[in-house]
This record gives sequence, structure tokens and C-alpha cells, in this order.
Amino acid sequence: MKKIIIVTVCLISGYSLAAPLGHSPFEEGKAVEKIPLSRLQADGERLSPDTEVFSGDLNRDGRQDLCVYTWLMGCGMNAGLCEITFFLSSVSGRARQTVLTMSPDEDDFVILNGRPCMVQASFHQVEQCNDGKPHSFYVYNLLEFGLGGLRLNNELDPAFPKIVWISHSPNSMETGLLSMQQKRDLYELSCKELPQ
Repeated sequence: MKKIIIVTVCLISGYSLAAPLGHSPFEEGKAVEKIPLSRLQADGERLSPDTEVFSGDLNRDGRQDLCVYTWLMGCGMNAGLCEITFFLSSVSGRARQTVLTMSPDEDDFVILNGRPCMVQASFHQVEQCNDGKPHSFYVYNLLEFGLGGLRLNNELDPAFPKIVWISHSPNSMETGLLSMQQKRDLYELSCKELPQ
């Protein structure tokens, strides 16, 4: 008689071992100023299992902005997929924008060259790289906060856009596994739904 064991994995926190924990677009040791964010619910408490709310002066106008994380609760790499809705102060009240990113945390909200930004990460697969094998990558872009909302602005740091090979070890190096054309294609794909 054969025994069948059924294992059910329930993702509650939105985090996964497959998420880009330990991966960073910044070179190891680079000091980056962070934008302070405050959680609007007690630690461990959420509005629902997939929602978190934070506040902070994201666009640096002296008024508090809101960001609502909605974890999309996918499988595998998509366990870290998160939709962030920003409610940013503006001249006419509040501007609302939504951005899709991978495993956001407080390290993604930074000030570069005096400008407030969010590091947005997207996950992509390439079927045949320079070594003849398929690999997965994070594409990192910079989104700048302003009074009108968010906009793509990779010019704020020479390291962006950055494409990092997803490996078993922490990695912040620009990949050498892709041709320049493959990098351009991934970058264009990563920008399709970003605020311009």
C-alpha cells in the first residue's frame, strides 16, 4: 500500500525565500540615504493578510504621503509581487498612482542626488543567455517622487537601469550574461507599465 502525502504551503506574510532578499541594485558598501516610513498598524497587524499601510514624506514637500502595499500572493518568484498604491500630496490635494514591484521594503525608498526616489524591481526570464542557458533577472529602475506623482528617472544614478542575475547568493552586480540587445529588450519591457 502506497501512502500519499499532501503538503499545502500557505503564504501569509507576502514574503518568500524566492523573493529578492539579499539582492540590491546598489554596490555593496554604498551608503544611500533612506526616506523614513512609518507603519500605520502595529507590527504583525495588518488590515488583511495581503495589505500593509505606511506613511512618510515621499515627495519631500513637508506633508505626509501614504503608500498601501497589496501583496498579490503569487507562487514561486511571484510570492514577492506587490502592487503599491501611492497617495501623494499635490497642489490639488492628493495624486494617486499604482506601481507593481518585487518584494518592496524600506531600503527601496531613497534619496539620490537630493531627489526622493523608489527603487522599482521587476522579474524577467531570458530563454537563452550568453552561456546558452536560460536565466532569471531583476531589472531595477528609479522612480522619482514629485508633486505631480511618480516618474521614471534613471538618470539620478549612473548604475540605473540595472539588470541583476538572480543567483543563490546575494548579488548586486550588473549581469554579463546578456547581450546589449537583450539588455535593451529587458529594459524596455520593464518600463512598459511604469509612470513616465
